[in-house]
Amino acid sequence: MIFRKGLIIMAATLLLAVTEPPSLSTADTSQVEVIRYGDVVDLVGESRGKVVVINFWATWCGPCRQEIPELIELRQEYSEEQVVLLGISLDNSESSLARYVSRTDFNYPIYQGQNDIISAYSIMAIPRTVIYDTTGEKVLSHEGYMDRKMLAKAIDTLLNDK
Repeated sequence: MIFRKGLIIMAATLLLAVTEPPSLSTADTSQVEVIRYGDVVDLVGESRGKVVVINFWATWCGPCRQEIPELIELRQEYSEEQVVLLGISLDNSESSLARYVSRTDFNYPIYQGQNDIISAYSIMAIPRTVIYDTTGEKVLSHEGYMDRKMLAKAIDTLLNDK
């Protein structure tokens, strides 16, 4: 009986994940939504006119954790009308991710990526930062640590080209 209830809850959760695309809201980062590659494509498409920065990371990755405070600072430098910043965790453990998110003052949305994202972006190492220009074209894919100044320079260049 308990197993059956678990399956029903899991099916309902999957149905909601399919019918409700993730939001770009930064108001509540205590709940981490699951995101799939198609959802990322939709979010990038909805963000035309803005630079989109996607940071792939994990709680167990030292360089990733080193980047996060810089990304938080970066989010404060640009308005949400100019830049969309998304964090996509590649953690397998929901509980580890939830604990980390609850202890960190993220000011941008954090999602838990699924395996289709790893293959679609050909992610072999993290951190990985992908930047889309204001037309939705992918213009940069950087593997490894990326400091705030380097990232800000790339964003400024794209905003000035707008």
